[in-house]
Amino acid sequence: MNSGMAQLDNLGQQIEESVYQGLEPVRAIEIVFNMKGGIGGTTIATHLPQGKKFIIRNNQIYLCSRSISDEDGSCNGTLTTFQVNNKKDYCYYKNSYSIVNNYICIGGNSILVTNNNIICNSNTETPALLITINEFNKLCDEISKTVEYKYIANPSDPAHVEIPNKNKHVKCRNNQPGVCIFSESQSISQFQQNKIQSDNYSTVFI
Repeated sequence: MNSGMAQLDNLGQQIEESVYQGLEPVRAIEIVFNMKGGIGGTTIATHLPQGKKFIIRNNQIYLCSRSISDEDGSCNGTLTTFQVNNKKDYCYYKNSYSIVNNYICIGGNSILVTNNNIICNSNTETPALLITINEFNKLCDEISKTVEYKYIANPSDPAHVEIPNKNKHVKCRNNQPGVCIFSESQSISQFQQNKIQSDNYSTVFI
């Protein structure tokens, strides 16, 4: 009887561990999203090939009037909140976006699809931009085809991301505790064009 109970306990533990491991890639996406947003620290985002740099803290994007410290991400000058002033500025604003069919909605918080019409909404001062994938790639490839992120954790902030991270799917190019450097392509592939993808969005179909 005791042997049977022990086997059941072991089976339950194995199932729990299997489920936990299976969800690791999902948790890794959330961890990377937090690092991109500078949650619990500071992130330096460098947009290539142009080389324009931004400071990101708690999902807020900032511009520095002078140089940015590579050590701690501090601004050696005036720090101002990044504002979208023209169409190309949306290339730097693609942290929150949604893809529906061949369109991308940038800078909004919800998207409504009704009778094949796509309505991209924003509840902030910055209006949302709805353009085709091809238009986005043409608009941004020369200034922001790839983004290099350098996340610098603040150990005193309980929301900071542990680096190195226990999640094996969180990969950093460097080998420095508390700092993670990684890159992401901004270009949207043909595969992504033919599916629905949401990042920090609510999507409604009618």
